[in-house]
Amino acid sequence: MKQQNANDNIGRHKRKNRYRNKINVHVSDSHRRRFLKSLRKTTNNHVDSTTYVTNLSHKQLTMTQYKVLGLGLTFVPSRMTNRESLSESISRFERSNRIKHFFRNQPQREPHPFRPKSTWEPPVASPEIESYLKRVRSTIDNHIPNVSRSNLTHLERKTLNELASDQSLVIKSADKGSGIVVEDRDKYIQAGTNHLSDQTIYEKIQSDPTPQLGLAINTFVKSIHNRGIIDNITKDFLIFPTDTPPRTQQLYFLKKIHKNPISERPIVSGCAGPTEKISKLVDMHLQPFVPAIKSYVKDSGHMINILESTPIPDNCTIATIDVKSLYLNIPHKDGIKAVLNRLYHNNPDSNLVDIPPGTMTDLLNIVLTKNYFQFADQMYHQVQGTAMGTKMAPAYANIFMAELEESLLQNYHTQPVIWKRYIDDIFCIWPGDQDNLKEFIDYINASHPTIKFTYESSPHTVDFLDLTVYKGDRYHSTGLLDIKPFFKKTNKFQYLHYTSAHPKKTFRSLVKGELTRLLRACSDEDTYNNIVHKLTTVFSDRNYPSRILRDTIQSVPYNCRQDILSQKDKEPSPYDTFLVLPYTTDLDLKTIKSNLKLTETESETVPKPCLSLTKTKSIAKHLVRAKLKDCTDPQQSTDPIRIPLTANLDGHSA
Repeated sequence: MKQQNANDNIGRHKRKNRYRNKINVHVSDSHRRRFLKSLRKTTNNHVDSTTYVTNLSHKQLTMTQYKVLGLGLTFVPSRMTNRESLSESISRFERSNRIKHFFRNQPQREPHPFRPKSTWEPPVASPEIESYLKRVRSTIDNHIPNVSRSNLTHLERKTLNELASDQSLVIKSADKGSGIVVEDRDKYIQAGTNHLSDQTIYEKIQSDPTPQLGLAINTFVKSIHNRGIIDNITKDFLIFPTDTPPRTQQLYFLKKIHKNPISERPIVSGCAGPTEKISKLVDMHLQPFVPAIKSYVKDSGHMINILESTPIPDNCTIATIDVKSLYLNIPHKDGIKAVLNRLYHNNPDSNLVDIPPGTMTDLLNIVLTKNYFQFADQMYHQVQGTAMGTKMAPAYANIFMAELEESLLQNYHTQPVIWKRYIDDIFCIWPGDQDNLKEFIDYINASHPTIKFTYESSPHTVDFLDLTVYKGDRYHSTGLLDIKPFFKKTNKFQYLHYTSAHPKKTFRSLVKGELTRLLRACSDEDTYNNIVHKLTTVFSDRNYPSRILRDTIQSVPYNCRQDILSQKDKEPSPYDTFLVLPYTTDLDLKTIKSNLKLTETESETVPKPCLSLTKTKSIAKHLVRAKLKDCTDPQQSTDPIRIPLTANLDGHSA
């Protein structure tokens, strides 16, 4: 018996030393014990990973492939600490503290929205600050990683790499309801090509005009700068440097698996594209006008507050109205006219808009009419509507719809009790029965050549955004409509998996945030309790410990709903500087936090610090690309592009 115990001890020490030698760091006994204990833990293997994946391809995925994809695109595989990245992080932290000290006696100013990041190195700060920074750097430089195991097996990592290199498959997130869609590359291209065959919206072009468009935009930007319309910082932001030409935009599609038949949502990836910066400039000027729209709904939380304070009369019809493919069907002329009306003609403070109407027209025209992109090996030009993916699109569509709906409602003989809109989704309480509502829908569908509406109505209940709005017990006593969360039948509930390489507080925050959202959306306590029970099962399937679920659920009781509904905007951050570190599972956060904390003496002179953690490369970064793999770059056009100036509206000569 003693000999057997001795052999067991020898084997255990060999395993410990093998792991310690592998990571080549000193490992404390407590860390080693926690690691060996973690090796005995198993994940929640009873969950069927196939439920999270919609496989539209001809390939039969293996169970390991299903398991890896079932972890979700937000899942972060664990990795070891990179000392070089830690050193860069502490250098940025030191610079931030020295800048704070250098400008400590100067008043705070609102930074220019397009000011580039400064590379200026401030001088050494006070002895107290430098002593504190030396201590923090010493902690980082001498960091001893915790013992940590990989959250993927060797086979799972190999499978992830194989999926990433498989050129016959296209892997994307579903359009709505989370989940992952796997599709054959050929079928993906065919479906996209069918969508792009609509010649009223798209046209094929033989070569890529992106480089020439970049040159034309540079010329245009210089001209409006010379006329004093934009300042130097904005000009430098909009100009493309000679060594950094714009990138060719890529079109990709997300599958609408909640639709029958399944359809596609087109999205243009304009990152570093030729019109991206101009779109940001336009959006900055449009955004302040959006909340002032009468029908404006910010999000479902805003809609809940509206419903909680608006009694509904009897004999009304509840309806939701949807604008069909709004972004693609806004005529350029109508959209620009709507923006000019909202910003200048119908705005008593139009003198506060620092871009004149003619230049705004030019900027809008550039974004709308110079929308070139690549799909597969073919270049296209979008000739109608605005691209989903460009920065200004939501505000532009909101303003266009505001102008259109106000005109339609003003000229109709009956007015809705409630008319609220989230971009292209409208919630409506219509006086009278469903026949009266249908007459109105027929009227608005005949009012515009390209903007068409579909609707669903009921005397009792409809679904709007992520809410089900219905006439329940509360309606009969107070006139207020009841609400509860709405989940699409195809919702996969693929929340962040608990074994992902995220800080542990992230998981608690995720559960609490979801509970808070659902509590806000439940006007009935029994409904909330039933949903919490379902949510517990969902999070358990994502490997969340029952203790975390139990404690978090207890922190969000139903009787705090009114407090949550009345909550105002978040308080400004109390911190002055941030130590931003890439999170890895072997990061010794306890030691870092301990040395980052200020002493009583330091708190009088050192800016208040905060530890902030960023995630590393997720599964999405491995698998998802806007551009299809192995696509050839299109031939570049050499034909110059001219951007005409709308001089007559500004009173300047072009």
